[in-house]
Amino acid sequence: MYMEYSVKAVESIIMYTFQNKKLLEQALTHPTYADGRSYQRLEFLGDSALELAISSFFYLTYPDIDAGKLSDLRAANVSNERLARVAVHHGVHKYIRHSKFES
Repeated sequence: MYMEYSVKAVESIIMYTFQNKKLLEQALTHPTYADGRSYQRLEFLGDSALELAISSFFYLTYPDIDAGKLSDLRAANVSNERLARVAVHHGVHKYIRHSKFES
């Protein structure tokens, strides 16, 4: 029940409805969560997709910036710290399953 509620809440926050709700459930599960499953392969794919989306955005938005500076912009915006701040800002962090030792 918690995950069903969480999926609906996150979909509302990000204004996107997933066809495959299991993918969002997996995306909301930190590797420390004690359910015995690992979603690191999905995390790998998600990280790549995010980097491509951010890269495209900066490439199109800043046509006069060289590749080195574009790389710096991308790195600053896909860092764990930055993404954690974005999750907290939008309230998504409340729906991430993790061990009780993670904060």
